[in-house]
Amino acid sequence: MLGIVLFLIILFVFLWKLTVEVKENSPPTFSGWIPIIGHLYKIIGGRERLSRTLFDLGEECERKGGVIGFYVGAQRHFVIVDPEDALTAANSSLSKHAIFKQAEPWLGNGLITSGGSTWKMHRKLMNPAFHLNVVLGYLDLFNNQARSLVENLEDEVDKEPFNVFQYLSQTSLKTICSTAFGINVDQDSEFCNKYIHACEKLIGIQTRKFQNIWLQSDLIYRLSGFKKKEDELIKYVHQLSNSIVQRKRMERKERHKEVKSATKMQSLIDLLLNLSGDQVFSQEDIREEIDTVIVAAFDTTSWSLTYALLVLGSMPEIQEKVAKEIEEVLGPTDRNLDKDDLQKLVYTEAMIKEVLRLYNVLPAVLRDITEKVQLKNYTMYPGDQCMILINNLNRHKAWGLDVEQFRPERWLGEAELPEHHSAYFATFGIGRRFCIGFVSKAALIGCPWRELRVWLQW
Repeated sequence: MLGIVLFLIILFVFLWKLTVEVKENSPPTFSGWIPIIGHLYKIIGGRERLSRTLFDLGEECERKGGVIGFYVGAQRHFVIVDPEDALTAANSSLSKHAIFKQAEPWLGNGLITSGGSTWKMHRKLMNPAFHLNVVLGYLDLFNNQARSLVENLEDEVDKEPFNVFQYLSQTSLKTICSTAFGINVDQDSEFCNKYIHACEKLIGIQTRKFQNIWLQSDLIYRLSGFKKKEDELIKYVHQLSNSIVQRKRMERKERHKEVKSATKMQSLIDLLLNLSGDQVFSQEDIREEIDTVIVAAFDTTSWSLTYALLVLGSMPEIQEKVAKEIEEVLGPTDRNLDKDDLQKLVYTEAMIKEVLRLYNVLPAVLRDITEKVQLKNYTMYPGDQCMILINNLNRHKAWGLDVEQFRPERWLGEAELPEHHSAYFATFGIGRRFCIGFVSKAALIGCPWRELRVWLQW
């Protein structure tokens, strides 16, 4: 009996040393660390628990100098809220965090899941699809969807409380499917709904897997039935995506022409089909990138619209400034916004940026460290992981004493912005993996406010 106890003690000490292995220039450890499991227990549970942990991480990280250590078992994560270190880490490490590997059967080597040379090549090739002139070519679509949104909301006036998110998500769905797939969303509404519904189920399963330590075991995951359901959904989503790719191929053959210019109105699938004709993108590459863009854009756009509504409804003085500016630019006519108008909507753009600064949808940027990275005071080594907390960068003290205040005016002059402010505004990413959907999201959020007024009752 004594021998067993001694063996267990020795084993515990060995595992404890393995877990807390100290490397050169290690940052302070996040509070609540437990031998063997580290901080794993802090991320197991629902969204509220995870959100609470991220908030506590950010606060403690700020108090301890901008970088702390967070351990999932023996795996060390550098949690970073210091803007300079965040930029260094983001630009030095292009490999995605291991957590994204669970999405690879679905998204393959799309921009979300790929890393290193694959990501660099795909990003470079896809940039023309998100060129400003291409995005501006969709202004008519943005305007039409904004008008449709207003009409739907008008139908709810003087009625019982309703879930506004359903309308905002439908607006996002139609816009994204049109720009990515190049389809008529009114004619293909059944396809769009099936596609997004399946994607939402997939996201739900993968979120549950992430938050449940037992489901990290391949055996338990298979026995639980989630693996079978996930495989069925992935197969279904791939079938839907491939059907559109094949249809667009046939349409192109019938037209006997290709759209080559990056400045003409074209969907993402059009550009990728051009690249496939040049033997750059395969059928699988096209499907993976289309699935990736839609998944990345759908939920984030819906929530950004929701936050904009909440802000404008709770701050009538800001809402009136936005409405007045739009009325001044458009005049008494009922015409749509055009690209020249957008350049004049200075305050509206500032309002949108402030919404995105204070109410970012994605909480963190996660990276896998594949080479030695020197931060200001610490060193990250291959095998470490990195977590850059976006909310803390967006609310850094460099924004001033009123950092927590919603004040669009801060965007109207360079003097009020932090020096190198791109490192302090990380809503769309940071460093070389900056999100390519910023312009389209900003345009969609800014279109409805000529005809829309929102009031909140608490």
